[in-house]
Amino acid sequence: MVRRLAISIALALWRMPDRALAEAPSQSATELPPVDVPTSESPELPRDERDPTALTTEIRAKDYAGEERSVAELVASAPGATIHRLGDFGQLATVTLRGSSADQIIVLLDGVPLTSAAGGTVDLSTIPPELIDRIEVLRGDAGARYGAGALGGVINIVTRRPSETVSAATVGAGEWNTEDVSAAGALAGASGGAALAASFFRSDGDFPYRWNPTSELAGSPLLGAVRRNDWSDLAGSVGSGSWRLGRSELTVVGEGSFGARGLAGPVDALTPTDHEQFGRAIVGARLDDPHALGPLDLELSAHGRLDSLDVTLAPEGPLPQTDLEGGGSASLAWAIGPELWRAEAGAGRETLQAADEGNPARNELFASLSDEITLLRERLLVVPAIRWDAQGPFEGVSPKLGASFSPWAPLELRANVGESFRAPTFGELYLQQGLVAPNPSLLPERGESADLGVAFSEGPALASLTAFASSYQDLIVYEVYPPFAVKPFNIGRAWIEGLEASLSVRPAASLTLEAVYTYLLTWDDDPQSPTYGYPLPYRPPHHAHGRAVWQPGRFLATLEADWATPQALNAAGSLTLPGHFIVDAGAGIRVLDRPELWLTAEAKNLTDDQAPDLYGYPLPGTSFFLTLRGSFDPQSNPRSHDR
Repeated sequence: MVRRLAISIALALWRMPDRALAEAPSQSATELPPVDVPTSESPELPRDERDPTALTTEIRAKDYAGEERSVAELVASAPGATIHRLGDFGQLATVTLRGSSADQIIVLLDGVPLTSAAGGTVDLSTIPPELIDRIEVLRGDAGARYGAGALGGVINIVTRRPSETVSAATVGAGEWNTEDVSAAGALAGASGGAALAASFFRSDGDFPYRWNPTSELAGSPLLGAVRRNDWSDLAGSVGSGSWRLGRSELTVVGEGSFGARGLAGPVDALTPTDHEQFGRAIVGARLDDPHALGPLDLELSAHGRLDSLDVTLAPEGPLPQTDLEGGGSASLAWAIGPELWRAEAGAGRETLQAADEGNPARNELFASLSDEITLLRERLLVVPAIRWDAQGPFEGVSPKLGASFSPWAPLELRANVGESFRAPTFGELYLQQGLVAPNPSLLPERGESADLGVAFSEGPALASLTAFASSYQDLIVYEVYPPFAVKPFNIGRAWIEGLEASLSVRPAASLTLEAVYTYLLTWDDDPQSPTYGYPLPYRPPHHAHGRAVWQPGRFLATLEADWATPQALNAAGSLTLPGHFIVDAGAGIRVLDRPELWLTAEAKNLTDDQAPDLYGYPLPGTSFFLTLRGSFDPQSNPRSHDR
């Protein structure tokens, strides 16, 4: 049924006329609300780079006032999003959307790509949350707008643009000698301002767990043990600045992180000495000059990244790897009646230094063109777009057509159909990433997708429902690779379809209830494959996340639940990862108003569900943490949790 729906959407969109009702007034994309939540109250740049017809959720940091939330925990509240924690707190945390892999998601910081030596996989656990204004989670094929690699979607982390001098600090502690310290500050002046946040996290990670060493024997008992070599020491920083230079605006953003982690290994073959060390530095700059060339708006941007990864695995020893990437682009935007055209082109280069890999390098080129056509007295927006990308020997074209229609104010319909490709990253081709093995024979992925979403927004009530479907050629999937790792492989053809639903209501002034649900149906769609018809690995068919927040005055209580059904670990389905049902709870009190000071206690995994991670290694059971969080913002007023 979903497949027929997707095909119908595709045919209808591609047959839509390019122009209609040319006399309709012009409209900027920034005037359209996102599908799942209202637009952010923060000031926007004159030109909004988001795809205005994509299915997008905005997660506003101010809705979590008084709560201590990592970037991964914030993203988990979006429909279609699944967070994969590969170990204890402080270990690698990645995100997937709509059954994609983490490498099929582009993660941005104020529009600057946060790619790492592992390619699209971005470790969300190292990003300080204090300066975040909102997180935009765009779900679905976005290659035509954002470039090769965005088969599953885009996550854009938007920092606060300081208009006042503000500061914040957090101190937290919990079990297993876990410590979390962070601080942030911002300075503002007449022509702009700058902000910086830094954080440090450490944990011994020596948590108890239960396992069955003789599971093949019926009735064999569970044994208790302590998870060793699961420690982590992490430091991260984020900085941003924006200044007016005459009629132009210069924006600079940077992110850096470094740290080390133990790699504990499976419970039946422990690796007590394996560990990894990593470091990353990213900087980007954008100069926006409205009407630089008469009616044309000009934007120039550049970014650079240095990434290092040093994995020590017994008995091989250290495996040092360094990845360097940089690039620049220029874009033009101009309005013609009811249309807003954009053209962009850019180039870059990536090099890798890794043992026994011959120091591979590749050049990157791209060019794109899009149009935003406003019709039917601003009720209909049609956005055709196309982009060409070349990454070393891999080349592809990504076309897309999207539409947004609002028949009446609280209701909005959005539909998209497109095609894109993703070249294998250097990480997938060459890097030994902890317990993830490379595969130098990988081919590029190509995908076709379509979605249709409806959203309703009336006061504090928000609801959305989306159907989506994707067909892939040479999809890269990860499978368990004996003895202890996972490895990426191409499969000939694959199909993913599903539904996303979200609901947010406010039955009382101090109570907010939120829930998201994702249904995924996946299978190997290659009749020549020995696993034809089998589900794709690492994709739970059902996943739901719920959250309740009660904040009467200066008190705060939260309750969260995350549920997922079992998922396959390999293409043949002979290995299965159990499902989980995890409940977290927290309580806090605002002990001061100026500066605003919160004391919060949290209990993680109250259900004591020691669900395994994606490697099948145990995750912690019930644990407790205490956080003291203070902030001073002259513009804010202490108030109840306000959506």
